[in-house]
Amino acid sequence: MARVLLSTIMVAPILLFSASYSRAQQPPPEPSQIVETATPPPITIAGVPAPKDVPSKPLTANEAARIAVVHQPTIESAKQAVIAAQGRTQQARAATLPNLLVGAAYTNVQSLNTVDHVTSTGVQTVPGWLGTSTLKQLLYDFQHTRETVAQSNLLIAVAQDALLKARYDLVLETKQAYYSYANSLRALDIADSSLANRQKQLDLANAQLKSGLGLPSDVARAETSVAQGVTALIAARAAASLARINLALVMGIDPRTPLDVTQQDEPTVTATDITELVVAALKQRPDIRLADDTIQSMRHGVKAAKTTNAPVLSASVGLGTSGLSTPPTNDAFSIGLALSWNPFDGGFTAGKIKEARANEATAIAQKKSAEFAVASDVAQAYVSLRTAEQRILSATNSVIDAKEGLRIAVGRFSHGLGLFLDITDAETALESAESDLTNATNDVDQARAALTHAIGSPVPTTP
Repeated sequence: MARVLLSTIMVAPILLFSASYSRAQQPPPEPSQIVETATPPPITIAGVPAPKDVPSKPLTANEAARIAVVHQPTIESAKQAVIAAQGRTQQARAATLPNLLVGAAYTNVQSLNTVDHVTSTGVQTVPGWLGTSTLKQLLYDFQHTRETVAQSNLLIAVAQDALLKARYDLVLETKQAYYSYANSLRALDIADSSLANRQKQLDLANAQLKSGLGLPSDVARAETSVAQGVTALIAARAAASLARINLALVMGIDPRTPLDVTQQDEPTVTATDITELVVAALKQRPDIRLADDTIQSMRHGVKAAKTTNAPVLSASVGLGTSGLSTPPTNDAFSIGLALSWNPFDGGFTAGKIKEARANEATAIAQKKSAEFAVASDVAQAYVSLRTAEQRILSATNSVIDAKEGLRIAVGRFSHGLGLFLDITDAETALESAESDLTNATNDVDQARAALTHAIGSPVPTTP
């Protein structure tokens, strides 16, 4: 047993030496077949001429918002709602003004009943021409019509508040689409830069293989990395194109319109006290004004409902003429007062009052909800902004570290001291860090725009 063990110990070095000698005598491995990974051209969409107020230079966020306020069809719908409210007020006010009714008629009476060949006188309709004109004026109805008009006037204010709110919301939506597009362009730059790095790494792997310092597996890994970079670039191009189409759609212009953005950051909000921001928002937000005007309108509706069956006093002046001649010569003049009252309406007035009071209570509850929503919008935007700002600092440091890590990995592999896997890992880490940084930048811009909207800052003026 001891002899066998001794023989094994003596033979082992010889075997190791032979293996090393045999490896040293092998010729360097042949370079693997280089796979050319072609980058497909970007997908283009035939553009259409831009509206005259869309500049050819890159847009800022405020310029995009101003264009949206002019072109977005939802704003036109809100404008027409204001006009419709004005029309309803005009209809309600008409009851307080004099009303003139004019009529004319011609009647040809032929009796079908005769007694002893004499025409019957049972038909009382007067044949010939008949002309009438009556002027009516409401004198007093216990303020019912006045309350109805007051309610309609406030509904105009409600419609105007809704228009302003639509503009505020559209500005935020436009800025969100704007910064999403800007972020997609930055992501496209990252993908393009990453693909260029991966191609250089493939060239390095091939060079190392040709010199005998690399392995075919390194080249295969590099080719896979390039293919992944091409895939990422294609996806980034598609995301950027879709983001541009969405921005044009939000702006209310043809989605095929070519657009470019400056990628400028959203101005920051100077105030840091969240209580101060909430107080400002409750004073400035159109949501609160809309709720206040709705409550006032509903209160006038309650007053109008209480006088639904109140007595109505009106005056009239009439002028009429009739006869067989043209023009008729049998003229008549009338003047009168009319009083109408429906003291028992089967509960109709009581139902109107109940409905009006419920509408008022609903409006009060909706204002409370609007106040909570405003405070929530401010708080959420504030927290999101501060969180994103903190992430930018961390992401910036991560990008610096990742770039240095990639430089070290490439240097070590170039001198035969490291693995190619270290390069691919470092490249992936750099791409992830750069994506985190651009996403954090986008989150800051989005949060600033949301906070500006939440506190009710004025919308950009139209160009």
